[in-house]
Amino acid sequence: TQHFRAALALERALLPPLHPAVAGTENALANALFQAGEVDEPAELWSAALATFERVLEPGHPDLVTVLANLALVHQRQLDFEGARSELGRALELRRATLGAAHPRTLFLLRRLADLELSAGEPAAALALAEECLARERELAAAGTGEASGLEQALFSLALAERASGALAAASAHLVESLALQSARLPADSLDLAQSRTLLGALLLQQDQPAAAERVLRAALELLRAKLAGHWLTANTESLLGAALLAVGRVA
Repeated sequence: TQHFRAALALERALLPPLHPAVAGTENALANALFQAGEVDEPAELWSAALATFERVLEPGHPDLVTVLANLALVHQRQLDFEGARSELGRALELRRATLGAAHPRTLFLLRRLADLELSAGEPAAALALAEECLARERELAAAGTGEASGLEQALFSLALAERASGALAAASAHLVESLALQSARLPADSLDLAQSRTLLGALLLQQDQPAAAERVLRAALELLRAKLAGHWLTANTESLLGAALLAVGRVA
């Protein structure tokens, strides 16, 4: 962030108002701060960058869409779901207009919107969006034009929405499919695999299948203990595994 701040100070001093380079550095600094856990300053920087890009760029320009989507992220973290929904919905419509409804970058934002609705406590809306996203991703995969991770992420997003909607069997089936794709693409020690296995274990527990849950949770925990010892994600998986063992009578 130190270098971005120095660059931004120079650009603001030397460049005219509404210069896109200034907005670009505001976006970069906001990204760095947001990744470090900051919220208020990234919101101010992204708002400033958006105001500039709206004046100097064509509607649908990638930089404008990116800042809109970034601003939605920070508002979602602030629990301003209406603001986040408005910004992300606008970003999605601009991307549809420029790239089409089935482009991988459009579908990324569609998946983001599904996740937002889930965070906002709207599982029905999340489910509809996730189902649309998966249908589009399957079309791209069949045509060989999708991104490697697009289908697996759409399946994962749909599984989350189905779980929130109470469709546990469907959620498990979609998560198993996503996990198979991940296992073929990712290294064996990927934390993404551990995350998927932990969620699958939780779903199996909810469906009274503790023995099956134990198997996937042990695989997840082995990875997490090796790479995230002491992390809350590891403790969460340990807790779920404990529940699975208790359910099969292994109290000790």
